[in-house]
Amino acid sequence: MPLKDLKESNPIDVADYAMANKIQDEPPFKWWVPFTMRKKRKILSKVKSRYWKTTHKFGIQLPHFVEEALKIDEETGTTFRQDAILKEMKN
Repeated sequence: MPLKDLKESNPIDVADYAMANKIQDEPPFKWWVPFTMRKKRKILSKVKSRYWKTTHKFGIQLPHFVEEALKIDEETGTTFRQDAILKEMKN
């Protein structure tokens, strides 16, 4: 597969590969790797900030921590979140 197609289809993977193999200073990657890594950081920061802003989904409160999930269970009088945590821990 040509390099230009790889750069288009999987830019972050190719940039990570170039950095891991220390070829980011080669001509095909010189300007492209720093640009792609900046883009990666921007995307990740936006996703993280959106995660922390989301408090409810479909009218149900979303916990961000285990303690918060257990507190919600206690307030609602259910054990749904606690059961889900135990099920996840078994697997």
